Amino acid sequence: MIQVAKTSLTAAQIKALFGTPITLLAAPASGDVNNIIGITEDFTYVAPAYGTTAKLRYGYNVSLNASFAQSANNVLFSGGSSIMPAQKTSALTPFSTNAAFKVDVGINPIAGNGTMNIYVIYETVTVNI
Repeated sequence: MIQVAKTSLTAAQIKALFGTPITLLAAPASGDVNNIIGITEDFTYVAPAYGTTAKLRYGYNVSLNASFAQSANNVLFSGGSSIMPAQKTSALTPFSTNAAFKVDVGINPIAGNGTMNIYVIYETVTVNI
């Protein structure tokens, strides 16, 4: 069954993403995996804009191997609100994980007051291996 998990990020949480990834989906139960189908970002601009051009990164170990990223730089750090999908970093590889699914950012997002909702579209399936 396809599910959607919504995570709301405050400005303080966005500014802390550089050193503190946020868990969007907890690790599934033993014997299960989360198949990540897609991610949609809903950013609400509040002045001032964030001071960098980093992309949000998504994955089970985001700083080492992000599996999804924002489709364009400056979306989070621009002077306008937006709703857009994140893109897989490799279009040929489906993404499944039995670990927690997280978000971070690769460059410190200084300043800024915008907020964001992140919607992760996924299904949890049992694997028999």
